[in-house]
Amino acid sequence: MSSILKREGDSGEYAIPKMAIVVLCMLGSGVLLVMGYAASRLFMSDDTDGIKPLPVDQHEYMATVRARNLDILEAEARRSMYARPRPKDAVE
Repeated sequence: MSSILKREGDSGEYAIPKMAIVVLCMLGSGVLLVMGYAASRLFMSDDTDGIKPLPVDQHEYMATVRARNLDILEAEARRSMYARPRPKDAVE
């Protein structure tokens, strides 16, 4: 067996301190993480060309929706600006 797994005498202690084993496990997991990242960058496609331009139809639709929402907001603002304050005890 490896000398790391051997115990010294009857005391039950490992050949290296327990904290060193924890540090070695953390370093090993870090190495595996970096290797996984490198493999994913190497083998997976990288389609990060940024934001693609919108088709003309989509652009026109979004402009229509923005105009409609602006009209709704203007109507709501006018209605709340000229509306009389409601009594506090009014029931809806």
